[in-house]
Amino acid sequence: MYVESGRKMHAKRIALVLLLACAALLGCAPQIQNQDVATGLLEISLTDAPPDLNVEKALVTISRVQVHLAGEEEAPDEETDAGWFTAVEAAQTFDLIALRDAEAFLGSAELEPGKYTQIRLSVDKAVATIDGAQHSLKVPSGRIKLVHPFTIEAGRTTKLTLDFDAQKSIHAAGKKYMMRPTIKVTVEGPTE
Repeated sequence: MYVESGRKMHAKRIALVLLLACAALLGCAPQIQNQDVATGLLEISLTDAPPDLNVEKALVTISRVQVHLAGEEEAPDEETDAGWFTAVEAAQTFDLIALRDAEAFLGSAELEPGKYTQIRLSVDKAVATIDGAQHSLKVPSGRIKLVHPFTIEAGRTTKLTLDFDAQKSIHAAGKKYMMRPTIKVTVEGPTE
């Protein structure tokens, strides 16, 4: 009886040692990363609200659209590119007045799934025709920052519509004009 229980104890010890060895090997094994990371599609469009002022044209050239992925740095620093992804990088000019009751496709990008918190537009040029005269519009810093969360899910499409209100965005500053964009962001999706 003593010999038999000794064998059982010995077998239990061997089983425990094997179990611990397997756990150690699995814990130390290199993690295999999936090279085919699933992404979601982001589509961005522009439109314009109806007018109040006599702005005949409002031409805006947007050269880059970036989006910020939320993470450890919840309040991203504008001076760095940490957490920012470029969704569109091609200079395009849009007449915001012509976009009333219509949409213009700005671009799309495959993005890492997650919660995005901000949109940043780089504006190269803005020109308005007001009462028949053309005026260059100053855009402070040449960048528009929109704080509006949206989600990207793998294999699904999220659509952002940036509704510029050109009439409320253009302001007279003496004999010059400025553009302080008033933009409403609408999010649709994620959809299949």
